[in-house]
Amino acid sequence: MGKEILHPVLEGFHFHLPEDRIAQYPAEKRENSRLMVISRKTGNIWHAFFHQLPEFLETGDFLITNNTYVEKKRVYLKRKSGARLESVFLDKTGDSWEVLMKNARRIANGEILYAEKAMEYTFSVSKTPEGIFLTPLFPAENSGSLLDILGEMPIPPYLARGEESIDRERYQSIFAVKEMDGSAAAAPTASFHFSHELVDTLAKKGVGMGMVRLNIGYGTFAPLRSINFEKKELHEEAYVIPEITANRLRGEKNGRIIAVGTTSLRTLETVWRKTGGEYHHSLHGKTSLFLYPPDKIQSVDGLITNFHLPGSSLILLVATFLEKDLLLQAYAEAIEQEYRFFSYGDAMLIL
Repeated sequence: MGKEILHPVLEGFHFHLPEDRIAQYPAEKRENSRLMVISRKTGNIWHAFFHQLPEFLETGDFLITNNTYVEKKRVYLKRKSGARLESVFLDKTGDSWEVLMKNARRIANGEILYAEKAMEYTFSVSKTPEGIFLTPLFPAENSGSLLDILGEMPIPPYLARGEESIDRERYQSIFAVKEMDGSAAAAPTASFHFSHELVDTLAKKGVGMGMVRLNIGYGTFAPLRSINFEKKELHEEAYVIPEITANRLRGEKNGRIIAVGTTSLRTLETVWRKTGGEYHHSLHGKTSLFLYPPDKIQSVDGLITNFHLPGSSLILLVATFLEKDLLLQAYAEAIEQEYRFFSYGDAMLIL
């Protein structure tokens, strides 16, 4: 197959990023990452640190974070031959798990695979047009803690390394809540910069905080394809806006609504568009929303986000909120000023 032609929307959003700008590990302290602050009104750019965030916010501002919980969904399996297979467990349907698996073409339908960490955990492979599914071949009572026993944190593939002890704490935000309504296969990384001490400082200033939930799929790392633009859709992800957050969004605005992360923004914009900004229904469901210039963001007044992969859906989403030329100027300045990029990297605040 030939190389897919770059979609015209992506022009300018593919740029050279030196490898040493990609953060391999988090900052020593969450709030010690750097913070670029950008004014949409004036185009001014300031350089600060994340612990200075309260200086750029005002009493009455309302931050909305994603409280999804990242499970240890990366599982290493083995074939009878001893060949190792890297897989990411996605959603469970009945007794089976849908998985993403490297080198899956080699796997036969009905083949038995063994968990590397505990060989007594075996799975039968089912290959369907909808995907690859693994059915556990062990007692159901052992499946509840399956990922805790067999899994590793699904750190991003571009880190090109295995899970380390620091990832078990830091590839999870302080807002994460483990609930029965699903979990994430990737983290809402803009939340990584918040510590409990910083949240206390924001509260003392009168800055409010609310939660939404978007269970991020591993598709967030998938490259954009022509079909995404043809259908104007991305992979589906389940979301929830709790009533307490919806009430605040429905109420009289005495400050700015600021999304913490593109996943919070995607959730808020999905429901804003479904309800005309009223947040009176559609507070839970699934979203495949895909926005890019010249689309406009209507649900928030500000955004806290990391520096994203060139040519990704995430950088396009940010470009719908911040004018393209200013965004690309900010990224060029971030590279020059040696900001750290991607999941464990630094942050920007757009107001």
